[in-house]
Order: sequence, then C-alpha cells, then structure tokens
Amino acid sequence: MGAVNDYFVFNGVSSKEFGALVSGYDTFNTPERDESVVDVPGRNGSVVFDNGRWKNTPIAYKALIYKDFDQNYVALSNFFASISGYHRLEDTMEPDVFRIARRTGEIEQNMHGNYDASGFVIHFDCKPQKFLKSGEAAIEYTDDGSIYNPTQYTALPLIRVYSAGTLQIGSNTLIISGVDEYVDIDCDLQNAYKGTVNCNSNVSGTYPKLVAGENNILLNTISKIEIIPRWWML
Repeated sequence: MGAVNDYFVFNGVSSKEFGALVSGYDTFNTPERDESVVDVPGRNGSVVFDNGRWKNTPIAYKALIYKDFDQNYVALSNFFASISGYHRLEDTMEPDVFRIARRTGEIEQNMHGNYDASGFVIHFDCKPQKFLKSGEAAIEYTDDGSIYNPTQYTALPLIRVYSAGTLQIGSNTLIISGVDEYVDIDCDLQNAYKGTVNCNSNVSGTYPKLVAGENNILLNTISKIEIIPRWWML
C-alpha cells in the first residue's frame, strides 16, 4: 500500500498518463450504513430504522506528478474538467476490485516553489460497493447447475439468455419470450434489452438475485445462458 509506483485509473485513463503516482491516503474508507434515527417523546433512547442500504463514501488520492509538473497538471486538470457523472475507478493498491465513482470538489494543488515535481489531492464520491474483478467474467450454462456467491452480499447479475423459456435462479423466476438470438437482462437496473432494442415486454417475473452461498439454476427449456455475477464487497 502507498508504494511510490501506485496509480489510479478513472474512466479508462491512468494517472500515469499525466506523470502522477499516488499513495494510499484516504482510499480505504468503509461506507456508512443508511439508518434513520427517531427520538420519540416520552420514550428513552432513540428508535433506529435500517433503510437497507449503504451511503456513498468519499475517497481521496494524494498524488505526486514526478516530472514536467506544469504541463502534466494542466492536462490532468482539463481531463477531469471534461468528465461528469459516475465512471469506473480502480487503482493498483486494491488491484482485485473497482468502484463506481465521480470526481468531486477541487483538485488541491500542493506546490511549493517552482519545482518540476509537486503534488495534489483529488477527491472522489464513490458508490459503496467494491466490485470484484473476478465477478466480471461470464459463466456459461447449457444445463441446470448452480452458482456460488463467495461474498456476504447479494449480487445483481447481468444475464444473457439465448432462447425463450422459464429461468429459475434461487427463489426467483423469469419468463422470457420472443428471443431474437439473445436478450440481456440487467438485474440491477431491472431492464431487458438487445443492444439498443428495449426487450422489457419479453420478460416477466422476478429479476434474479445471487444471495451469499449456493444459488441453484434451472434452465427448463432455455438452451443457454451466460451470467456475469457482479460480486461485490464493502
């Protein structure tokens, strides 16, 4: 952690492209559970309601541009100024995971004097999940089987289905009709599509979830599916 050769990659662009290396400063925060606390008159203590989610978490990278500071800092600042919204964020300090993040606030320059090398701090607002890169690989099924969730957290997979039929994963059942080659089912967005074509009218039932541990899969009459499980942790 915090080695002098560490770097981050945001929206597919590495900080090394701007000559910037980073330390582990403030990059390992754990998200806060979203809870509502209510104080009731005449009742001792507070009542806590769990809202069933985690809040976004801030992280920051303390970075050093180790050569051609003026040129690289301007290029880096303009790159981040041109990007808005959430994008993929990963770094070499936690190489097995990635986050979904947006840049926030100012880029804080820490330059002292006229040096070729100097530092800055850049801040991100991250969705709470750290997605496992191992959960990005598609797993193919041409017959009934199971899939094992190695984390404590329920995953919302992306499923490609190659024919019509009834798909059962765990306790969830989807009925798919009118498949032209394939249909992609995004269980996070609860959306079905093929490329840019909306296929929600061809899907009914409950979008599957992959709970911790073993999840049974029944294809019934479906010829083949591919599951990108999207494992995650905090």
